[in-house]
Amino acid sequence: MPRIGVVIVSYNNFDETITCVRMYQMMKLISSVVVVFNAATEGIKKEVDNLTDIDKCVFLFEDENLGYSKGNNIGIDYLINEEDSDYIIISNSDVWVEEKTINECIAKLCENNLGVVAPYMKDPNGNIIPLRSLEFGYMRLLLRIVISERFMDRVTQHRCEKQNGIVLQSFLPGSFLVFKRQALEDIKGFDDKVFLYREEEILGERLKKKGYRGAVVENCYFIHNHNYSAETAEEKIKRNKLVMQSEIIFFKEYLHAGTIQMIWVRLLQFVYGLSRTIAWKIIDKKIDYGKR
Repeated sequence: MPRIGVVIVSYNNFDETITCVRMYQMMKLISSVVVVFNAATEGIKKEVDNLTDIDKCVFLFEDENLGYSKGNNIGIDYLINEEDSDYIIISNSDVWVEEKTINECIAKLCENNLGVVAPYMKDPNGNIIPLRSLEFGYMRLLLRIVISERFMDRVTQHRCEKQNGIVLQSFLPGSFLVFKRQALEDIKGFDDKVFLYREEEILGERLKKKGYRGAVVENCYFIHNHNYSAETAEEKIKRNKLVMQSEIIFFKEYLHAGTIQMIWVRLLQFVYGLSRTIAWKIIDKKIDYGKR
C-alpha cells in the first residue's frame, strides 16, 4: 500500500488547523500528517502538548513566519526523509475533502504522465471554481485589468484539453494538491523566495521544465472554505501587494522577462492595483453605510 503524507502550513489559525488534521486522521489511506506552525507562539506549543486524541501526526514549530513556500518545503522534506512517503498532499487548513476523492487523485496520477493533480475546487457556497485555459503571462495581466480572472476563466474553460478523465492545466488551485514524490524531488519543491501567492503558476513552470504536467480530475471535488468576499479593502490591498511581489519573481525567473518586459509588467500591475484599490474602498464604504 502506498504511503500518502499530508503537509499543512499553519499561521495563527490553530483551531482550524487541528480540525483539518482530524479530518485526515480519520482517513485510512493517510499514513502521516505534518503540520508546520509558522511563527509558533508558546501558547500554540502548549496547546499542541495538551492534545491527547491526535495520532500519525507530527508538529514542527518555526520561530518566525517563513511563508507558505518555505513552510511547505520543510514538511515535504520531513515526509520524504523521515516517512518515506510515495505521494504528498499539500493542503490548506481550510479545506474539506473526502477520502474517495484522494483515492481517485492517486489513481489518475498512476495512470498518466503527471506530476500533480487536484480535484475541482468549490467555494464555501458549493460553486465550482472555473478551470483555467489561459496560461499566466502578459496577456492574463492585461486582461485582468478590465475582466475579473474568474469571469475570464469561466468563458474560456471550454478550451481546456481533456483526456482519460482528467483536464490538463498549466497551473492548479494551490489549496489542495496531490503530488508524486518523484516530481517534488525533481523540481526541488516550492520556490523558497516566494513568500505567499502565485505558487501554483511557479510550480506549473517548474514541473513543465522537468517534463511533468498537471491536471484536474473530473467528477472529483474539494471545498475551500475561504470567504474572500468577507475581506476588508485593507486586507485585499495587502494581499494584492504580496501577489504582485510573487508575480515579479515569476516573470523574472520563470519567463526570463527582460528590462522592457518588466517595465510592462509593473505598469500593468500598477493599473490593476490602482483600479482594484478604488473599487475595494468604494465597496467598503457602501458596506459600512449599510450597517449604520
